[in-house]
Amino acid sequence: MSEFTDKISSLNITLKSTLLAEFDLQRFEWKCVLAYEDREASFEYFTGSGCVKKVLSFGLNEAYDKFWCGLNQKGTLKPELPKTEDLLDCLLLDVSALEQSFDSWCDDFGANSDSLKDLQTYLSCQKNGDKLTRLLGGDLVRELREMER
Repeated sequence: MSEFTDKISSLNITLKSTLLAEFDLQRFEWKCVLAYEDREASFEYFTGSGCVKKVLSFGLNEAYDKFWCGLNQKGTLKPELPKTEDLLDCLLLDVSALEQSFDSWCDDFGANSDSLKDLQTYLSCQKNGDKLTRLLGGDLVRELREMER
């Protein structure tokens, strides 16, 4: 485990995820609610085909099912639930939009400063960064951003 993962575990941050939409097993839209102390915040989160697992059930036991899934047997593909540390890692990147101008943010993330779509993404990142900072507090957000992942 990394320092970042250990810290997240020690904070008792809880995550509740609801799958909102599925796009051909290539992209999944989630509503994720993070709770910390007496506060909570909701975020939109997307995962891709790398977060899909094959589920087979022969009705025997989990270890047996996992073994056969590894042999590429036919099964049902299901998206894996988002992990707290993965969601927080993305949201901590969004915080950078609070500290940068749009042009500077575009330079850092390879976005086009003439694009309205990229401006909308930047504004969404600012909104997420603000929500995360209100949820965890500025000091904790700074501490987490400095940690090795």
